[in-house]
Amino acid sequence: MDIKILDKSLERYEGMVKAIAGEYESRLHNSTLFSWKLLVTSIIVIPSDAKLTSGLCEKEGTSIRILLQINDSNPDDYIAFVIAHEFAHLLFKKMTDVLCVTGRTPDRSTELTALTRISFDGKQYGKELEEQCADILALFIIKKLGYTHSKFLDEDLKKSLRKRIVVEKLANVFGNHLESAEFIDDFKMENGVGYVKNSFWYFVVTFSFTEIINFYDEVMGKKAWLRFCEALDNSDKKENLEFVESAIKRLQKSSKAA
Repeated sequence: MDIKILDKSLERYEGMVKAIAGEYESRLHNSTLFSWKLLVTSIIVIPSDAKLTSGLCEKEGTSIRILLQINDSNPDDYIAFVIAHEFAHLLFKKMTDVLCVTGRTPDRSTELTALTRISFDGKQYGKELEEQCADILALFIIKKLGYTHSKFLDEDLKKSLRKRIVVEKLANVFGNHLESAEFIDDFKMENGVGYVKNSFWYFVVTFSFTEIINFYDEVMGKKAWLRFCEALDNSDKKENLEFVESAIKRLQKSSKAA
C-alpha cells in the first residue's frame, strides 16, 4: 500500500489510514485477497474545502486508487469512518474484468463487485446495497479501533438510517449480528467442522454472494432480488423505500417459518 500525503498539514492521517487497513486485515479470516489488493493500492490524501470529508475507491487496470479528500476540521471519528468506508469498497472490488459464466443467478446476471451486478441485458444494480454494506463495515471497524460517535457523525448517519436498517435486517436473516462478531467473516470450529456465524457477510468476503441471491429468489419469488435491489437503488422515492422495508419483513417471516 502506497500512501501519498499531498499536504503536510494532513500527515497525521497516514497513521489513521494504516490503522484502518490493518484492522480490516485482522478482522478477516479470509484475508489473503484483501491483503493482496492492499499491495496494489495507492492512497492519495489531499485537503478539501468541502463541508464533509469524502473518498473514492476506483480500479485502474490491475491497480486500485483510493482518493481521500479530507476536511481537517471534521471530527476524527467522521474522517476515520470515511476512510473505513472506502476500504470496504476495496474489500468488495473484483480484480478481474472477465465476466464469469459460472455462479449465474435466475435473472442471468453476473457480479461486477462482491455486491453489485450486471444483468444479461446490461442493467447494473446493487450500488446502494454496496454503499450501505460499506457503511455497516466502516462502523464495525471504527468501533473496534475505539472511536466513539460524535454528534457530527451521528447526524450524517441519520440521512441513510432507514436504508441501513433494511440492509442490517437483511444480513441478520443469515446469522448473528455483525456487532457481536470478532470477525467480518466470523466462523467457529465444532468437532472439526467449521460453522459460519453469518453467511451473508461470509459470502460477501468470499465472493460467493450468488448463494444469498438464489436463496432470496427461492423464498421471495423469481427475480425478487433484482426488484429488491432496483428499489433500494432508487430509495430516494418513498414508495421504493417502503417496498424494500416490506420485503425484508416478508423475508424475516418466511425464514422463521422455514
